[in-house]
Amino acid sequence: MTATLVLLVAPAMAGLALILVGVLVLAGILGADRTGLHPGALAARWIGSMLGLVVLTAFAAVAVSEIPSYGPFAYGAIATLGPASAALVLVLAIAVGERTLPAPHAAIRRASLVRRTLNDVVPRSALVVVAVTIGMLLAVSVVCFAMADGGRAYTSVRALPSGEVVRSSFTPFPGYHYTFPIWTGILVVSVAVVLVLRMILVRRPSDDPQDILLRRRSSTSVVGSLVLASSLYLLPVAALLVARMLTADGLARTTMLEKFCAALGGAGVFVGLLAIAMGLVMVVFPEVLARRSSPPGVRSPRDTATGSIVPFTQEARP
Repeated sequence: MTATLVLLVAPAMAGLALILVGVLVLAGILGADRTGLHPGALAARWIGSMLGLVVLTAFAAVAVSEIPSYGPFAYGAIATLGPASAALVLVLAIAVGERTLPAPHAAIRRASLVRRTLNDVVPRSALVVVAVTIGMLLAVSVVCFAMADGGRAYTSVRALPSGEVVRSSFTPFPGYHYTFPIWTGILVVSVAVVLVLRMILVRRPSDDPQDILLRRRSSTSVVGSLVLASSLYLLPVAALLVARMLTADGLARTTMLEKFCAALGGAGVFVGLLAIAMGLVMVVFPEVLARRSSPPGVRSPRDTATGSIVPFTQEARP
């Protein structure tokens, strides 16, 4: 397989990813649990998505213009700040949207004495998606770090049929010059995601009867932001790894180590494409993952002596 073939296969895989998005969206339309969608939260999520796209495009444009020409962000490395910055904008927008949810207006309010946990508001499927994406990015980054020459190049030694040994250097290559700012961005976004998830967990109840589902939707979109950032890093890093490991005639003269790296990069491209699709679904259509077969209500504690449910009732005073 040559680098040209990789470029031809990538669009086909992207088409499959788009088909997956369509299937998931259709599943969400036909089977999702419905609840009130508050204008403030919706507007914040869409505005955050648009602003994130603008930020991502701006960093890509600066990188293409080769600015700066020297320093730690030279040679296009400034583009590595784009996905993390865009995800951070989206996460903060969702946090602002959570603050717009109106409080209940009932004269009598009921609340559970059992504390809600992250397991109640964060779907396990969302955690699995982000764990797989970040895990694959970590594996590819470690391999690239080990194979890089000088932080942003790859040097190969090829034996020609004539017996001549050719030493070639290829750049750009995702060595530490690129992977260090990538993982700095991932760390910053991860901290922001944890803080916003905690805010979603402890915020006051809204006036929606299925408030827990609203929390699960918001948390799914927050985790989806991290999935998108990780996948937007994983896809180019893995694609560059594959391209640099291949010779002009494919795998004919590559070493076993290079074949392993190319296979890992190919897996990274596949996971990256699927993760981009899943991240978009998690951000735009969070109900696909947030719904449950039986939406959880507010849990009530049981009296230890009688086993009966003991509600906590609070009268709202003007």
